[in-house]
Amino acid sequence: MSPPIILKTPAIPVGSTVLVTGVNGLIASHIADQLLLAGYNVRGTVRNLERCAWMTSFFANRYASAIVKFELVQVPDMSMPGCFDNAVHGCAGVIHTTSSVEMQATSPEPTISNNTKTVMTCLESAAKEPSMKRFVLTSSAWAVSSPQPDISFTVSPRDWNEQAIEDAYATGTPASNGMSIFMAGKTLAEKECWKFIQERRPSFVFNAVLPDTTFGSVLNPEHQGIPSTAGLVRMLFEGQGLDMLRWIQPQYFIDTIDCARLHVAALIHPGVKSERLLGHAEPWNWNDLLDIFRKRFPGRTFPEDMQLGRDISTVENEGSVKLLREVYGQERWTSLEESVSANVASFLDRDTS
Repeated sequence: MSPPIILKTPAIPVGSTVLVTGVNGLIASHIADQLLLAGYNVRGTVRNLERCAWMTSFFANRYASAIVKFELVQVPDMSMPGCFDNAVHGCAGVIHTTSSVEMQATSPEPTISNNTKTVMTCLESAAKEPSMKRFVLTSSAWAVSSPQPDISFTVSPRDWNEQAIEDAYATGTPASNGMSIFMAGKTLAEKECWKFIQERRPSFVFNAVLPDTTFGSVLNPEHQGIPSTAGLVRMLFEGQGLDMLRWIQPQYFIDTIDCARLHVAALIHPGVKSERLLGHAEPWNWNDLLDIFRKRFPGRTFPEDMQLGRDISTVENEGSVKLLREVYGQERWTSLEESVSANVASFLDRDTS
């Protein structure tokens, strides 16, 4: 199990309650785990309590000797005004991970507007809660820029993915597709949050974490399966869905645990205020993963290498690296090989258990 935080004076006192929305997700479940490990109580929202009841017993067993509490609350429709009012009651912080925009979307509207609404409902509820000190939004690396293989450019937290917005709303053209709609949805939702902060000036501090593709361990494969982008690693490992995988451009990645820690650090570090933190560890393409597979499993046959470019962008992520060091004493990102190996172990262990 990971070591606790080394930060001496967190902005939110240890023992406080933090709300994590969509807590059963790939990243959110690790965020809850890291919060509990650091000594915080966690309240997690899910759409269906019965389906996610396993989390209560899982964390109770995992932290049986610790004085921390995990509880679930149901929020079936995140677009309803006030739907998070009860969930945020008494909380000192929120980490809002959920999104309703999907890459299968075929039209920018109402997809993008509905996604923004699901983000703003949580922000509105947090602004009404007197105990609230911090709010962290899970945005996306794609809210800054789209993957552009073999093109040299700088990725900065000051940038916005205006091209994705233009493409998404170019309805009736090939540019307006599920990927551009997803990117535009993430970009516009985060923009709306910053507008809210600037205009409403709530009493809490607001930060955003912008992770790129997330690989790594799954907290509980038995109940979660191999969800989200972790499932892409399994597809490649098993040689499934290769035509779809080729569609995903070379880009950066971040490990699941590093991503969770970056969220927690953004929540509790007193010096981090009104910041966008880039979650870019190192660049990858599918051939890099195939190389790792062949190295780790020399007796197994994997797909042939693909014709791919490389992400050669320069990322201004020094603030994120510094934050992990100051909160966790972590000197480097988890490497691609370490993360992919942990990802593979999650589904191999599940398959053999």
